[in-house]
Amino acid sequence: MKGYPLLLAAVTFLAVNSNAYSADESLKAGTEGRDLGAAPVPTQLKPNQIKIGNLTCSGILIQALKTDNALQLLNPYATAKYGSADDNTVLDPYKKTAIGLKFFAIEF
Repeated sequence: MKGYPLLLAAVTFLAVNSNAYSADESLKAGTEGRDLGAAPVPTQLKPNQIKIGNLTCSGILIQALKTDNALQLLNPYATAKYGSADDNTVLDPYKKTAIGLKFFAIEF
């Protein structure tokens, strides 16, 4: 029985001495670090992408047209300027495993 009044006293003590703050303070803290006037950072296109207006075309065919040596696309030890094989791989959205290759794709 002695434990119950001690527990009640401890909870009351913690509730009274807790750091209470108003809703205005919490809203200020959430927006202080943001710079609302910053311009969006332009993204660089991958080696297998071409941007035409607001459309982005990508795939193996685009990458073969853009590269100077198309045989390097088959080379597993090619440098990073030829891109990654993952850029042209279609993934299963649930298992995250490769299910095919992307020869030509249009993104809006």
